[in-house]
Amino acid sequence: MGQLYDAMILHMEENNLKFQRHDEAERLMLGIGGRNGRWQIVVQVNQAREQVTVLSMLEAHCPPERLPAMCEFLTRANWGLILGNYEMDLQDGEIRYKTSVDMEGQVLPQSMIRPLMAANISTVDRYFPGLMRVMFGDGDARMAVRECEPSRERLEAELEELMAQRGRSHPSRL
Repeated sequence: MGQLYDAMILHMEENNLKFQRHDEAERLMLGIGGRNGRWQIVVQVNQAREQVTVLSMLEAHCPPERLPAMCEFLTRANWGLILGNYEMDLQDGEIRYKTSVDMEGQVLPQSMIRPLMAANISTVDRYFPGLMRVMFGDGDARMAVRECEPSRERLEAELEELMAQRGRSHPSRL
């Protein structure tokens, strides 16, 4: 196997994660249980392109009658995300969250794998309640996203606190 695949296996083993190996396809699979739900993760390595993709796959698929609301939810959720994005297959309602890295001739250090995995898992866990509400209820997409995201006021307060700890002014006052 290639260096990227070996690095991902090492990460899983060092973090005592139970996973299934599919060596011929350079794919790893594991179940995840967050605070808000359970889902599957597929780690796909493409050694030829020097890429690693981490996909969180929801077990439930969006029913056809909820596709428009789910499209709105995913678009609103994706808007501010830095690392990764939600995707939905409009044919069957499959929803997944994707983070990836292109190493282009570089060695994949363990220090890059943790944020790749953590961003994926924490984002899916944060939005999981809203995803389920929109998918199976009559949840409004805009409100469901708002309920999943921290408020602007909370973010501003956290930034103020961080800046104060470092002895700096808030960026909006500079």
